[in-house]
Amino acid sequence: MNLIQIVLLIVSCYTSLNQAASLPEFITPCKGTDPNLNECAYKEANKAIPDLLKGYPALNIPVLSPLQIQQIKVSNGGFNIVIDDAVVRGLDETKASNFNIDLKTHHVKLRVTIPNLNIQGEYEMSGQLLVLPLKGKGPCNITVVNGDYDIDILYSLYDQGGVVFSKLEKVDVELDIKGASVYFANLLNSSKQISDDINGVLNKEWKQVIKDLTPAIKDAVALIVIQVVNGIVDKIPYAEIWGGAVPSN
Repeated sequence: MNLIQIVLLIVSCYTSLNQAASLPEFITPCKGTDPNLNECAYKEANKAIPDLLKGYPALNIPVLSPLQIQQIKVSNGGFNIVIDDAVVRGLDETKASNFNIDLKTHHVKLRVTIPNLNIQGEYEMSGQLLVLPLKGKGPCNITVVNGDYDIDILYSLYDQGGVVFSKLEKVDVELDIKGASVYFANLLNSSKQISDDINGVLNKEWKQVIKDLTPAIKDAVALIVIQVVNGIVDKIPYAEIWGGAVPSN
């Protein structure tokens, strides 16, 4: 079970305990029957992002800029890395686009663009990265430049006391990035010079390194989506989210 599945499971366990709330003032709902629903979602989402990043306790949305993640874990073939006490920065310039909303099949697709996504924390690594057998433990710094993250959200509906709510069933993330840099201190538990030289090789071959680190980046982005969306759908009736106008199936 990965990080995304764990978060979804925890939230689903508490859904039935939550009471209905109202949308915050900075979110203007788009009507679900609007023929220009995707365009409306694009406009309103980008207006709301700056406020959402500040967190919204009434909907259990934590501060997202920066976002703190207790642990990110990747096991990819012969390569393993754990990043503890991770801090994700760079969400302030996030933009959403390419909305494709289908309320009849309960799918929402969109693209999120983040110019500079930075993850820092305490790592422990073992296995092979590129062709190098690596082992190390200490501070790390990973920066992903000009990333496009295609997000596919699947949700379901349920009745609670005569009121229909929605809940997340799955969040998939695919990414396309234009550049990256990484730094792992104490590689091979060797001198700083040797460790820096290895980091130089990793940065020269950043495309392959990021390929191995992709599960960690996907988990970080998906967690952001889950915390925002679940904060809303867990407490806001489904019809209210879509402006009181939901198309019939």
